[in-house]
Amino acid sequence: MPSTSEPPRESDYKKMGMGEANLYVVYPAFGMVFSVPGIIGACASLFWMKTPSVRGKASTLANNSLGPLYISFFLYRMCHTMINANLGTARRASCINVPDQQVYKVVGGPADKSLVLMDDEHELYGPFNRAQRALQNLNENLPLVMTDFLLTGFVFPWTTAVCGFLTGVFRFIGAKGYTQERMERMKGNMTSGLFLGVINGMSLTVGAYSTYLELKN
Repeated sequence: MPSTSEPPRESDYKKMGMGEANLYVVYPAFGMVFSVPGIIGACASLFWMKTPSVRGKASTLANNSLGPLYISFFLYRMCHTMINANLGTARRASCINVPDQQVYKVVGGPADKSLVLMDDEHELYGPFNRAQRALQNLNENLPLVMTDFLLTGFVFPWTTAVCGFLTGVFRFIGAKGYTQERMERMKGNMTSGLFLGVINGMSLTVGAYSTYLELKN
């Protein structure tokens, strides 16, 4: 008769040095740090180089009261980050690592009350499960990413296009790494997040500037 006791597990957060960290601070901190290059670049374009096309589009946003929309979407993204931090905190406490997204329990039969998780160890099924989760991770974030592209791309089309492409490239690298081993996803995904952060930073900056222009007038 199978044992219903839980096998010993260790959270991946501990391996990453975040075993005791406050994820409600760590997650948004990463997001803000990744946004800094975008903020600096947008400010340089608006106030130092005074790029006519950028300043003209910012004025268009201000004339149509769209600046607060940009700010609101950035703040919504921060709320999304906090929800992820909430998940990460619960995941860490339970020691349920990716690719697992749920924990199931068998009801009845010889395996009654046994826990059911994804197969992360089989030479074929493990890579399949991780590859599937890599795709689903992208799908889950795609609506937010596409909104980022559209909002920021209106004002900074070329920079957004380049950052958007590199976001996808490094997401693919992360997916390939994830398929091989779950911790390998971080290399590509973190770099992808950096380029997406640049887009977020530009969006926040142009939103703030457009709002300022509207209020000033």
